[in-house]
Amino acid sequence: MHLSARAKPERADSHYNLGNALAEKGELEASIDHYNKCLIIRPNDVFACLNKGNAQRNKGDMDGALATYKQAIKIKPNYAEAYYNMGVTLNSIGDFDAAIDNYCKAFSLKPNDETIVGSLLRMPVGYIPEDVLNNIKHFLDHFAFSSLIVGDAEFLEAGYQLHSGDTELAFQKFCLANKVKALASGCNLEKQEETFKTYTQDIKSWEPNVSVLKTTALKKIFILGPSRSGKTTLERALDKIPKIKSCYEAHKAIPKSDTHLDLNRPIDFEEVFFEKESKLISQGYEAITCTDPSLLYSVIYLADKLPNSYFVFVSRNKKDVAPEIFTTNYREGNVYSYDPNIIMSYLNFYRIASYNIKTKIPNRVMHCSFDEIVESPSNVVNSISDLTSIDFKSGNSKSGKLSQFESVFQKEFNKLIQT
Repeated sequence: MHLSARAKPERADSHYNLGNALAEKGELEASIDHYNKCLIIRPNDVFACLNKGNAQRNKGDMDGALATYKQAIKIKPNYAEAYYNMGVTLNSIGDFDAAIDNYCKAFSLKPNDETIVGSLLRMPVGYIPEDVLNNIKHFLDHFAFSSLIVGDAEFLEAGYQLHSGDTELAFQKFCLANKVKALASGCNLEKQEETFKTYTQDIKSWEPNVSVLKTTALKKIFILGPSRSGKTTLERALDKIPKIKSCYEAHKAIPKSDTHLDLNRPIDFEEVFFEKESKLISQGYEAITCTDPSLLYSVIYLADKLPNSYFVFVSRNKKDVAPEIFTTNYREGNVYSYDPNIIMSYLNFYRIASYNIKTKIPNRVMHCSFDEIVESPSNVVNSISDLTSIDFKSGNSKSGKLSQFESVFQKEFNKLIQT
């Protein structure tokens, strides 16, 4: 039966709206299906194309997302949103050069967009071309901020000063930005400390389920550590191995752990991830990785109920990671990042929790440092191979020697926690 000329656009709208609603609920596969149906009826719908790409990225399908954004650009060559989201995707997989190219293209098309400016300024120092930095200065001087998020303007100013080379003024502005954010969020040290204390006690009371290993299931490697600790650097090294599929931070909603779990039924792979386990196995994968740092609070749940779960904890020198957290403008959550003392408490908690977990399930946990990942990534990869009993030798893990960097704000941040 053929749709009438009038019914076709209405049907396309229905699929597009359903796709948006499902994406909002986190039902990404279903949302992508409806975007595809919309695009069959209306092939040049650039909005459906963009939203499909965003859904693909959110489910961890970075290659699919990049292809879809390119499709959107083919439909509308000057589509800033497509270039911007390509930049976000490329940045998340560590391709900084390509990310900055796409951010710059998006900025040239929408020079008054503070979201694009913010993403540019979150790139590592030295990546923004001088002419683009000058245009950012023009933006900061002449455009009113439309953002409703308190503190964003101050973070933009701080980021600009950092990229311009004035680290002293930049840090002053980062301090102001965090004070504004802390006041707006009602950040409470005592409440954060209580959260840390409660979960530490849960780990101590935990009696692990020992019957959660399956020879026919994928190995799930959760790479955990504080924000900015080097998890993504390790995941990029593992991603070069054909047997490993990177899921980045993409996963479905996962309950936080408690010590009163029903251990009678393990959870299925598809209850946690957007991919199909059987499909990944048929493609030759033996393991997946996930790097969401908030999953520390779900370790008990995952360890007891998700077969073949392993945990790799990444640490980094507090003198470097603490100021990096403090000078990052997180889009959501991470309220501990506004206060230097809470940051230090968070880092101590993460370290203690990781070693307590290690004592509970020693054969499924390992620790490595950012320095080890930087100086000898192959040794770290080999240790993960031993942990999971997967032979990586047939793969290619040539990640090379990565460039190590120290925070430029070590001294300034240290003064804050001494006062």
